[in-house]
Amino acid sequence: MAGKGLVFSAALAFLMVPPALADDAATFDAACRSVGGEAALCACKAEAAVKLLDDRMLSLVIVSMTDPGGFTAMSKSGVVTDADNARWMTYLQQSSKACTPNN
Repeated sequence: MAGKGLVFSAALAFLMVPPALADDAATFDAACRSVGGEAALCACKAEAAVKLLDDRMLSLVIVSMTDPGGFTAMSKSGVVTDADNARWMTYLQQSSKACTPNN
């Protein structure tokens, strides 16, 4: 149980200290590839993410890929809000349109 608290705390700390913009794209790209994303798609989604998302949302998306359990805990505790989910859906639509040829 202590491990879950530590992961949750690390995820919250990550949200509070956003990295520089160039690092954001690289971090997003690495997280995307770590969950099996194709290189070109991940690069495109990373570029879209730094343009479309604020620091908080970018951090949430990255945490969802790198620490799904921590992200679930954040969702259940209310750290991830309905407004965050709405912004996420907008990002998904816009980035899919830009990065997927058939959308």
